[in-house]
Amino acid sequence: MEIELTERVIQSLDRVEKWVESGESFINEQAPLVVQDIINWGVYGLGIAAIVATVICILAIVLGVILLHKFLVVESNSTAVLPLMLGTVLCVVIAFGGAIVVSNNAPGALKASIAPRVFVLEQLGSLKSR
Repeated sequence: MEIELTERVIQSLDRVEKWVESGESFINEQAPLVVQDIINWGVYGLGIAAIVATVICILAIVLGVILLHKFLVVESNSTAVLPLMLGTVLCVVIAFGGAIVVSNNAPGALKASIAPRVFVLEQLGSLKSR
C-alpha cells in the first residue's frame, strides 16, 4: 500500500511539474505581446483622447469668437444679449476643460511613444499599488 501511495504521489508531482512548465512557456510567449499592447494602448488611447479634446477646444474657441462678435454687434437693449453672453462664457469654459484634458493625456501619449519602457514600468507600478 505504501508503494502505491508513493507512485501516486510521484505521478501527481510529475503532472504538476508539466503544468508549471507549460505555464512558464505560456508566460514567455505572451509577455512581449502584453508589453506591446500596454504601449499601444498608451499611445493610441491617450493620443486619441488628446486629439479629441484638442478638436473640441478649437471648436469651442471658434464658436466663442463668433458669439463674441455677434454679442459686440448686437444693441445693448436687445433680447439676444443674454443668450450670446452665456454662449460665449460656455464656450470659454468648454475650451478650458478641453485644455485640461489635453494637458492630462498628451504627456502620457508622448511618453508611451518616446520612452515605452518607462511607460510600461509606470503602468506595472500602478497595477502593483492598486
